[in-house]
Amino acid sequence: QSSLLEIDVPSGTQPCDVFGLHPSLVHLKQLYDMGDAAFVANIGPLVEPLANKTEFEEQVKAVPPSLFAHNTQTKVTQSVFAQDSAAGGVLGRIADILNSQASETAGVDVEIVDAYSISGTPKVLEGEAGVSRAADVLSGSGVAGLYYPAGDHETEIRNLNTNVATSIYGETYSEKIISTLNRIDTLGNALGDTATPYNGTCADTYLDNQLRQVARIIAARDTLASERDSFYVQHGG
Repeated sequence: QSSLLEIDVPSGTQPCDVFGLHPSLVHLKQLYDMGDAAFVANIGPLVEPLANKTEFEEQVKAVPPSLFAHNTQTKVTQSVFAQDSAAGGVLGRIADILNSQASETAGVDVEIVDAYSISGTPKVLEGEAGVSRAADVLSGSGVAGLYYPAGDHETEIRNLNTNVATSIYGETYSEKIISTLNRIDTLGNALGDTATPYNGTCADTYLDNQLRQVARIIAARDTLASERDSFYVQHGG
């Protein structure tokens, strides 16, 4: 405990007045002190505190769905809204609000928040359908495009989805296909010429490769016209 990096907070603003960071997180501590980083501490899947086993068994308190199911509780933790299993992810909901506010101010639909996952399609980045663009999903090695044999037929795929459909469902599907292909090209061009902005030695672990892609995206923020970004990486199961 004595080796922790101490963080003092204004008295009365948090349940605890003093927090601690692992001694290896010196840079993160500096970012916090500069006002460039924030912590969401003690988040979990409970709706309200459960004092003991009796309160749970007698159902005197509200509990989240499937309390002991790992996959469900992972999603609940990422939504920070345990009482509603259908709620979007916390970062996705924040992005929706910021994009909606920016659109209202501009008088047209604009997106000032981009979301990136370097590990699958997590709940935390999901927002309300139709409000914000879906998160871009990359891998630890970069932008994932069309795989073989589809990659050899991108021109044909684009041509098939260029004609105006008589069905709103068909038109929406085609629009999503074209916008996805265009986004792959945009990210590929932006990141293809962007080196990792770090001159030191990086490990070659699953997490390090993800963080390397995050650094490349941040370095390409001017090319991508990024105003705010959210990132998801994962370590372990």
